[in-house]
Amino acid sequence: MTSETGRKIKEYKQLIDFIHTRFGIDNFISSEEMAREFVLTKLPDEENIESSIEKIFVSTCDKYSVTRKEILAETKGNRMITEARQMITFLLMTRLGLSSTTAAKKVNRDHTTALHSKRQIEDRISTNQLLVKFPF
Repeated sequence: MTSETGRKIKEYKQLIDFIHTRFGIDNFISSEEMAREFVLTKLPDEENIESSIEKIFVSTCDKYSVTRKEILAETKGNRMITEARQMITFLLMTRLGLSSTTAAKKVNRDHTTALHSKRQIEDRISTNQLLVKFPF
């Protein structure tokens, strides 16, 4: 087991302990067993995450007719590039569960921009201006 896996198990154990205490839940399965099972079976491993990130980049760039180089450029770019970058950030955070900091690094931006991108896409979805139908 890697140190990262051990860290995740510890974090989820603490969360499960908090939930059990807060809501008075008595469970026959220990919180450590629950956390271990969740981390080892439910969370995607690093290789699958990288593969999923690649799929998100390729699909989104194709849909918006932009290149990865344009997404990662330091300049803002035109509207299509901006929307594609926002969509990638949104998908990284919602589909893969990446933090705003990690998602931002993947598109060469800072975490506040990632949070703004996520809100922009959520707003467009909630007003039916955008339907998200991606194959992943």
